Amino acid sequence: MEMRSRLVVKLGDIVYACLRKIQIPVYEKYLLSKLREGPVPSHIGVILDGNRRFARSLGLDLVDGYRLGAKKVREILGWCDELGIEHITLYAFSTENFSRPPDQV
Repeated sequence: MEMRSRLVVKLGDIVYACLRKIQIPVYEKYLLSKLREGPVPSHIGVILDGNRRFARSLGLDLVDGYRLGAKKVREILGWCDELGIEHITLYAFSTENFSRPPDQV
């Protein structure tokens, strides 16, 4: 990984950590309270999209964008487990992805 990419990832981690300590817990608490008001779904679907755009917007390698996306998926799965959501469908690949270079498929 290039030095710039490492620095951007580290900076992103620091910013994310700061936001997580302040804003994200408040928002998560709000969302959890709303979910607990009504029936929790037994199945959800998640469309995984935008990892490449996100990586490019931060000046990262595409692989780093995919890694950050995978990290978020693990977090989402943890939330689902916490809420008792039994089934999760991850839409991670579309037929349009076949037109990408082989190293991105």
